Order: sequence, then structure tokens, then C-alpha cells
Amino acid sequence: MADVDIDVTQVSGIYGVRPNETLGDAIRNTMTDIGSFTVEDEALAADLQASLGDVSGQLAKLDPNDREHAQDSAYFTKPIEATDIGETGAYSTDSGDVSQVVPLDRMTTATWPVGTPAHSWQAVAASVSTGMEGMLYAADTIGRTLVQLLTDPNLLADVIAEFNERSGANDYESPMPDDADSYNLLGIDRPTFNPDIGGNINTVGGD
Repeated sequence: MADVDIDVTQVSGIYGVRPNETLGDAIRNTMTDIGSFTVEDEALAADLQASLGDVSGQLAKLDPNDREHAQDSAYFTKPIEATDIGETGAYSTDSGDVSQVVPLDRMTTATWPVGTPAHSWQAVAASVSTGMEGMLYAADTIGRTLVQLLTDPNLLADVIAEFNERSGANDYESPMPDDADSYNLLGIDRPTFNPDIGGNINTVGGD
């Protein structure tokens, strides 16, 4: 209507996460076998949670039995079923593309006190202190599940079978054009690696 020409440049593109319930069940069983973990600095955890005020809104997402347990501790570390099964998450993640190529499932763990908003100062404070236990718990869960996949051919076959039933990797095409250059799109210089100078990364033409 305005009689103008426009150029459209695609600067991003991601796939949604393709679930793998067989792998998810294996992760869930591993978490059950490990059980809960403890947070060493309970005083700091309690102080961080107290600074949040009313967290009933976040607790409302939990099953009533789990909600009661979560109300009684700063960290809720009991393994539970995922609270977002079948829902579409309002966030971006490059693991969506990964899940189109190989079987993938995910887990979450308590790396900050109950009710903590992401990107808050409480989350930052916990990440370098009380959150370490949750991180180690996640690493333990992932490692043990991987061992199961490597030692149980039937489990691995079932995971792959579900992946293939959900179309496998054959239909995957990157949502970005073949000639897309992320550095050009962002207007920055591409870093180069020069092994002759001790493995440092140099930016050609940059500031």
C-alpha cells in the first residue's frame, strides 16, 4: 500500500523440544534411586528464601502433597514428576534443535531456594554457594543415566526406537538459510584462532 520495497533478514530460528519419554523415565528413575540431597549452608538458604517474601504463587504449581513439603524447607530437593508435562514452555533453548538430531530429555534440580525468580540476585547468590549441591546432584543424575544407556542395550534400543517413531533425524533442516552468517547478522567480526601464538583467540579487525 505504501509502494515501498523491503529487505527481510532472518536472524534466528529454533525448533521446539522433541520429547523422549523413555529417556525421561530413565532419568526420573535415576533421581528416585539417588533420592534427595541436602544443602550444607541451611542458614544462608533460609535467609535467601526469607528475602523473597510470599512464594505461594510458585508453590501452587506443585502437587498438593509436594507443596506441603516444599513449604517446610528452604530447598525442595525431593525428586518429583515434571510439573510442565504436555505444556509449551515460554522460553528459548537451543536444545530443541539438538532433540531433532539425537534423543534428548531434560531434568531440573534445586539450585536456588523455593520460589526464587530466575535472574534475580537471590539466584545469583545461590549459584555460587548453596546451589552447588543441586549442580552436583544434576551431574550425578546425568552420569548415572548415561552409564545405564551404555550398559543396558534394551534401554538404549527403546530410547532410539521412540526417537525414530517421532520422525528421527531424517526430517531435520536448519531453520536458518545455508548462507546465514551469525557474525554478519550481529554486525561483529568473526574471531579467528591462531595456534602459533599459544592458543589465544584474536579478533580480526575488531576493537
